[in-house]
Amino acid sequence: MTNPRARDIDLLTLALDSLLDAVVVIDRHGDVLAWNPIAEATFGWTASEAVGHSMSDLIVPPHHREGHSQGMARFLNTGIAHVIGRRIEISAVDRGDREFPIELSIVALQLDDETVFIGFLRDISARVAAEARDRFMLELTELLRLPNTTATLQGACQLLGAHFGVSRVGYGHLDPVDNTFDYDVCWTDGQVPPLLGRFPA
Repeated sequence: MTNPRARDIDLLTLALDSLLDAVVVIDRHGDVLAWNPIAEATFGWTASEAVGHSMSDLIVPPHHREGHSQGMARFLNTGIAHVIGRRIEISAVDRGDREFPIELSIVALQLDDETVFIGFLRDISARVAAEARDRFMLELTELLRLPNTTATLQGACQLLGAHFGVSRVGYGHLDPVDNTFDYDVCWTDGQVPPLLGRFPA
């Protein structure tokens, strides 16, 4: 005779396979029961590799694992949920340990008197990057409208360095005759020395 819970999981898996979000179903212990094709593409683990293993070990960043465990325990013991039933933005990791932002919503269901959790996850890396780019362009535009002072140029260099993740950004002018570049302003993140003065172009 087919186990009713197993049959329910099979039916749930069939339904979730058609969704466009990554969907992960776990039991009260945090072990994966179902893992749809979008979850495979998003996180790099196949369903056969993921099912039966701890979801936390697969996709939760190490610095979030304790909070994840505490949240599940709190809900199971008290029914108090801080994340379930809400849509939040948090980070996840894939098979290659790349950490990236996701949008997450979780629902809890009862299957044969057992609680299972269904997570709907969406990789929002592109959206977050676009929002960061828009903020950067707005901040840079506003900064460059200020008087052309050393402080303004230093601020622009710092903003460029932070946005592009580089350690040094300078501003100056090129001398085409001597083929040199004169740095008037040079911001660094403290990991490398600044370049000030004349240098070969």
